[in-house]
Amino acid sequence: MRMTRTTSAFVLAAGLTLGSALPLTAAAGSVDQALDQAAAAIAKAKSNDWIWRDTEKFLNEAQEAAKKGNKDEAMKLATKAREQAELAVKQYQIEQETDRSL
Repeated sequence: MRMTRTTSAFVLAAGLTLGSALPLTAAAGSVDQALDQAAAAIAKAKSNDWIWRDTEKFLNEAQEAAKKGNKDEAMKLATKAREQAELAVKQYQIEQETDRSL
């Protein structure tokens, strides 16, 4: 199956839209779980050498917020980092499946 760049962009946009509509508690039960899930998702994206620019920054900010006791902010940032890492992995997979030959 051949996907165009437009299709790839649509799939990523849909993922961002759907992912941001989910409640934070659906993504993780606690801040520690959210941080662990984000770190695992980032590790997977990095194993493909396909990580988005700010993803690790969001995880670092989430860890700092958790240290300061700001659980809501930590949860929000950890979820954002996890979602971005997961979307990066999906983008990598789409790019690998896309035939770029003429």
